[in-house]
Formats: sequence, structure tokens, C-alpha cells
Amino acid sequence: YARDLGGWYNIDETCENAADEIDRLNAENARLREALKPFAKAGELFSARDGHLDMLIYAPAAGAEYQIVGDDLRRARAALAEKEKKS
Repeated sequence: YARDLGGWYNIDETCENAADEIDRLNAENARLREALKPFAKAGELFSARDGHLDMLIYAPAAGAEYQIVGDDLRRARAALAEKEKKS
């Protein structure tokens, strides 16, 4: 047991809860990385942006906040590549 300003608590239970949360977050991370793969793959088609212009990939009538541009796909590719470098 350990004590803080809130009183006594079971440190084994705290560690177990933390481990469960780490497992949950790792599973969520894996699901999100898997969902990102098609966008990262499409990002391979786009080289670095040339100046201020970027390729507009998707522009629905709903407005600019729903647009997908080349930078979005490049970021997806970079995010997955960063993790692969660390592995």
C-alpha cells in the first residue's frame, strides 16, 4: 500500500490498472495505424510540395474543412514511416 494526500491506496491495483490502460492504448494505436495505411500508401504518390500549391485530392460540397490535400497524405506517410524507423 501507498499513501498520498487522498489517503491509502493499493499500489498493486494501481499498477494493474496502469498496465490495462497501456494495453488498451496499444490496441487503439494499432487500430489507428491500420486505418492510416491506405492514406499513407496514397501519400507515396506525392513528392514534396512545390511552393505554395498543393494537390487537392477531395473537395466535397460540404466545405473546405472536409477537403483532403496532398499534405494530408504526406503526413499519414510520415507518421507511419516514423514508427517504422523506431522499430
